[in-house]
Amino acid sequence: MSVVIPDNIVYSTRMTEEELLQEIAILLYQKEKLSMGQASERRMRPTHIAFIRCMD
Repeated sequence: MSVVIPDNIVYSTRMTEEELLQEIAILLYQKEKLSMGQASERRMRPTHIAFIRCMD
C-alpha cells in the first residue's frame, strides 16, 4: 500500500521526505504499532542504534 501526502502538506511542514518518514516511524514505534526492528527498517536505517539516535 502507498500513502500519498499532498505537496502542500509536505511543504507546510518544512520537512524533507526523509524527515517525514522518520517522524512516522518514530510515532508508530511510540504508539507500539511497530517494533523497533520494524520501525528501523521503515526508516531504512541499517541498525537499531541509528534508529534510537533519531529518537533523541
